[in-house]
Amino acid sequence: MKRILVSFAAAVTFAVCSVPAQATSVVLYNNLGGSIVGSDPLVSSGPLADSFSTGGTAVNLSDVKVNLWTGAIVDPLATISLLGDNSTSPGALISTLGTVDVSGSTPTVYDLGGLSVSLAASTRYWIEVTTSDTNMEWPWTTATGGTGVAGEFFSNANGVFPNSGGPYLMEVSAMVPEPPVLPIFALGCLAMVFLGRRRLRFTR
Repeated sequence: MKRILVSFAAAVTFAVCSVPAQATSVVLYNNLGGSIVGSDPLVSSGPLADSFSTGGTAVNLSDVKVNLWTGAIVDPLATISLLGDNSTSPGALISTLGTVDVSGSTPTVYDLGGLSVSLAASTRYWIEVTTSDTNMEWPWTTATGGTGVAGEFFSNANGVFPNSGGPYLMEVSAMVPEPPVLPIFALGCLAMVFLGRRRLRFTR
């Protein structure tokens, strides 16, 4: 009977360990709710970038939203890139995340979703927006109360500045992997079977 229980627990453990880990979405940075105070041209004042940081857990970058506008007649493209950090300045290119078609003549939020880029824990990164359209601008706000905004930095042709000076409007989201519960439960069951087996052996 004991052998049957051990075999059953082992089989259950193997089965449930095959279940993929779940993941939850977290917002790393968001100041899209802030009132627009002004905007900077991406070409003449660029390159423009704003930083964000991860917490104590490695995550996968999943979504970037930016607020942009342009006065161009033909809808231009804006390229959104992920950069590393170089002593609190935009560093080397990590990944070109994609492009958004900017068609609004008023500030509009553009969403670049479906991303999957690994981000290290407790690390600063930068989102950079570039374009060839001389009319495109990236609005900024003086609000720093949004998630992950305070303590970060923005960068333009004039240098790098604390976000208290007016960060560009964006939102950065990521997926946080979570350990599956069932495998942990199954391993606990297996441990209990072995402990019970030892107890029976000592009480004979």
